[in-house]
Amino acid sequence: MAVLAEKLVTPMIDEDTCYINLFYGEGTDAEKAEEIRARIEALAPDAEVVALEGGQPVYSYIVSVE
Repeated sequence: MAVLAEKLVTPMIDEDTCYINLFYGEGTDAEKAEEIRARIEALAPDAEVVALEGGQPVYSYIVSVE
C-alpha cells in the first residue's frame, strides 16, 4: 500500500505544495498510516505531512494535497 500511495501522491506534489493530509479509515491503523506518512514526507520534505484518523468506512486512505 505504501508504494501505491507514493505513486498516487508523486504527480500531485510540486514546488508550491505546503500541506499533505493522509486520512486513514477503518481497516487500517495508525502504525500503517505512519509508515505511509513517512514515505510521503520523503517525497515532499518541504511540506507538512500529517496522518489523521478519519474513520471513513469505505476508503482506507484519503489524501489531500495543498
